[in-house]
Amino acid sequence: MGAFDDYLSGTFVSEEQKQPVPEPIEVGTYSQNDLVDDKYFGTVNNYMQTRFGVDEFRGDDREEIVNKFLNNMRGFSGGNSVRAVGEVAFLNSLEDDSEELSTVGKAYELFENMAGVFSGETTAGEKLEAVGDYARTTLVDPVNLVGFGIGKLFTGTGSKVLLN
Repeated sequence: MGAFDDYLSGTFVSEEQKQPVPEPIEVGTYSQNDLVDDKYFGTVNNYMQTRFGVDEFRGDDREEIVNKFLNNMRGFSGGNSVRAVGEVAFLNSLEDDSEELSTVGKAYELFENMAGVFSGETTAGEKLEAVGDYARTTLVDPVNLVGFGIGKLFTGTGSKVLLN
């Protein structure tokens, strides 16, 4: 079939309408510092705008947006109860087969396919930041703080009862 036949059948696409086909993302070949590149940043930015709104990031540069993206993703994947409840509520608010749900799925895929924290693809700074993010998300989780407080209360009370 030629271009004229495509035009008549309604499948003709002009050169202006053609969108570049994104290169497939290879698993484990990119790290935090790479997310500011054009190849990855569109996915990060689209997610952040969908999740938190356009006005939230007005004036932020790419590095700040990527950092906020990673903080959110690491908090959620690290099991922080507040982040998990917020993310699940957000996901439940999206309609099935919506463009927003597709945007979120692409961002999750991007995050999950990053190079491992301790792989050869990451720098020492990236390793430290990731470990710090995961540690912070665990330490400041209200469930852990409450659990620590209750555990401390029981151990303190239990030792007093045993000593008396």
